[in-house]
Amino acid sequence: MPLIWWVAASVLAGLLLVGLFLWMRSVGRRLTLPGLPPQPEKLAVRALESLRQAAPKLGAEAFAAQLSEILRTFLHRQTGVLARFATSPEILGDRPRADQPPPPPVIAAFREVLTASDALKYGQGSADRTVKTDALIDSALVAVRAAAAPPPPISPPTLPCMNEVPPLPAAAAAADSRN
Repeated sequence: MPLIWWVAASVLAGLLLVGLFLWMRSVGRRLTLPGLPPQPEKLAVRALESLRQAAPKLGAEAFAAQLSEILRTFLHRQTGVLARFATSPEILGDRPRADQPPPPPVIAAFREVLTASDALKYGQGSADRTVKTDALIDSALVAVRAAAAPPPPISPPTLPCMNEVPPLPAAAAAADSRN
């Protein structure tokens, strides 16, 4: 009788090991690590190019609203400015809020595009409201690329060496030469 128990226990242990192996393999296939989030510049350029394709079918207000949303999302992701929750004058620093620091310098590149999109959205433009989509998208692409470009490297300041002796004034040099 003891031999039968040993055989049954070893068969049961083998089945458990095989089941555990199959379960771990299936779980390992299901788990995937998330990738890095895409760069804001690439997302904005992709969205602007798709807006360029859809622009002939859109009206002036719809085009301006989508353009403004793309730029505001980019500014939020790139600079941290809460551009999606602020008006264009607040983003550009024309009407700053008391609890908000001044905008970063890269936002100045978006002044023309945000002003033009506001004019289209709110009817401050011409009476016929013709949409110059390509020009607006081109200037938006230029602004996005300018904002995403890395800043130029800053050279460290050069400090005078403590071992260097400053030159003597002319009067002191003349007095030293007489001695």
